Amino acid sequence: TPLNQTICSGATAQDLTITTDGGGAGTITYQWYQSNNNVVDASDTPIGTNSTTFSPGNFITADTFYYYVIVSDDGSGCNNATSAVFEIEVVEDPEVIISPASQTICTNAPAELLVATATGGIDSNNDAVINNNDYSFQWYLNGNPVTETNDADGDPSTFNHNSSLSAGTYNYYCEISQPNILDCNGTSNIVTITVNEGPSITSQPVGSIVCEGGTPNTLAFTIGGNPTGTISYQWYYNTDGNQNVLTSTAVASPEGQQANYIPPTSDAALDYYYFCVISFSGAGSCSEINTTPALVTVNPSIT
Repeated sequence: TPLNQTICSGATAQDLTITTDGGGAGTITYQWYQSNNNVVDASDTPIGTNSTTFSPGNFITADTFYYYVIVSDDGSGCNNATSAVFEIEVVEDPEVIISPASQTICTNAPAELLVATATGGIDSNNDAVINNNDYSFQWYLNGNPVTETNDADGDPSTFNHNSSLSAGTYNYYCEISQPNILDCNGTSNIVTITVNEGPSITSQPVGSIVCEGGTPNTLAFTIGGNPTGTISYQWYYNTDGNQNVLTSTAVASPEGQQANYIPPTSDAALDYYYFCVISFSGAGSCSEINTTPALVTVNPSIT
């Protein structure tokens, strides 16, 4: 026993052991053999020691290995006995792949869920399917074991990046394992989540005072940081200097959806405050930001 074993490459097989019924009349000897198949014949290779137990040892190569023992009795009229054939199946170590491979997100933005998928190895739970349910998962962040902060799905094969972490580079991988006797272990690819500092307005639009029909300052601004996502712009105006898009009027397209905007000056004696809402779309994108309102005053010409 055990008559059949399945292990992964790199594992040490369990010892093979036989028992006899206690018969015989002379000296009992045991000769173990390794066979190329499960058939006992003269081409088989004698191995092992004179013992009821044989230690097959460690297996590196994936293949199927066969062993048996012949029990001899030198007593008068005694026959030899051949054991059943022991079979050791050695399979390749499992593989595990994490997707997506890499992501770039903004601070405080959620990352896509990391999903590990295991293939190969052994059907350890005997459900006739080899999948993630046959393995234990341990996730690592920057080389250290890590526990999921927001485990929404309760699935050990997935990992949710903690969106409260500061800007930086975060390298994840996972290890899968089965009971130690099987030595079915695997290490995944490394996936990187790059977290960029959220954007900010480093220079604000500057208003101006002009006469009717004059040329005002171009309203422009500079975005600092390393924003993530597709950038879009929408300019608004109002008369009280707030930044509430619900109580402000959107500047019509296409002028109102450009990064820079030149306000009209055709109407005198009107003071308008202009501000821009900068939005970021796409996976891991940053939160929208607003410029400060810039006052544009249009005075009538001197008469």
